Amino acid sequence: LVRQAKEQNADLVLFPELCLSGSTCGSLLNTSLLEKQSVDALDKVLVSTGTLDITIVVGMLLRVGPSFQSVAAVCRKGSVIGICCPAVPQCKVSLLGRDVTVGNNLLFKIGNAGFTVVCGPQANPENKYILQGNYRENGAQILLCMASAPEYAGGFGALCNALKYVSKANSMACVYAGAGCGESDTDALYAGHAVIAENGVVLGEDCSADLENSLLQINDIDIELLDNRFAAGSGNKPLAATMTVLDTGAVPSDNTGNLLRMVDAAPFTTLFGDAVDEHLQSAVH
Repeated sequence: LVRQAKEQNADLVLFPELCLSGSTCGSLLNTSLLEKQSVDALDKVLVSTGTLDITIVVGMLLRVGPSFQSVAAVCRKGSVIGICCPAVPQCKVSLLGRDVTVGNNLLFKIGNAGFTVVCGPQANPENKYILQGNYRENGAQILLCMASAPEYAGGFGALCNALKYVSKANSMACVYAGAGCGESDTDALYAGHAVIAENGVVLGEDCSADLENSLLQINDIDIELLDNRFAAGSGNKPLAATMTVLDTGAVPSDNTGNLLRMVDAAPFTTLFGDAVDEHLQSAVH
């Protein structure tokens, strides 16, 4: 999937919570065995994607201090840049032979774009915790939500509405990746929702129930648009500085002329369809 994303010029890929270990492992989530297997799986991911210039975020189980935590590992070119864990204050952990920053207030940079990650119950866009975060004020134009919440009646509609609301309220993009049908058991069904919302609009969504043909949801996020909307709403107030910034070292791909989103040719008119073309032609001639 990472290679497919890179072939389509993606700069950032988000996977679901605990995707390296599985989120329906019950009591095994509190064992050293599953943590070791998670770290081994992360090592394989780093080796197989080490030559690709792309940032990936994977969910895994990791011991942080005395307890095991569901964390998000931000990786690029075979290295772990940092680890987001909402349950612990910032610290260092030894992972695969190097010290890595772990914390609940990390901001990652890809060029002029900043993103942060939330996982676990706090990654549910319907959770008030999302609205209380000062991510946007710290320069995060993109909020990544990795979750493993089971499906329920009306859940997808509520998810999309929550993502639209959060992205609009904060002038940012919200990217959601949920556990898929491979996690389903006798008690819960997981639908594998993948949703990308920007400034109140869902750019794309996917719910793939086919394990053999997992799909990627890829969309362009307009960083300049988000910055302009945020500046207009905040009165150009200076950004806060309460998050630790970690630079991925990545340079955004040049997708000029190959946009994956619709661009309104006449954004300031109320006309639709053929009437727009006729209006533009009359304006030219």
